[in-house]
Amino acid sequence: MKKRDILLIVGILILAAALFFGVKYLAGNGSTAVKGYVSVTVNSREWVRLPLDEPTTYVVHQTNGAENTITIDENGEVYISHASCDNQDCVEQGHVTEDNVETRVLMNQIICLPNNVVVTVMFDK
Repeated sequence: MKKRDILLIVGILILAAALFFGVKYLAGNGSTAVKGYVSVTVNSREWVRLPLDEPTTYVVHQTNGAENTITIDENGEVYISHASCDNQDCVEQGHVTEDNVETRVLMNQIICLPNNVVVTVMFDK
């Protein structure tokens, strides 16, 4: 083998390793975000649609004074953190996560009956 052949083989191996680790690095960064959205309906009409991959707190202010605060945290967990209703059942329904959606009583929804608010979490599979 000539010196040129050895340099060519080493160059190809370095390029192959760089491509392998580069693709693995890029694929690993994109897979941590929770994909999907949250649909908030008031009186059976969609009020707002929020992406799951952006942590946010959204307050639904209704003209009758009713309020619900919907929170999406950095892990894609969705919950109602505050409500103006008396019974607070919607706050006590807890978090909707990709891991617990199948075992929750209301599955992918959080419902506030007094304020007519329904929070529906849709995960992309």
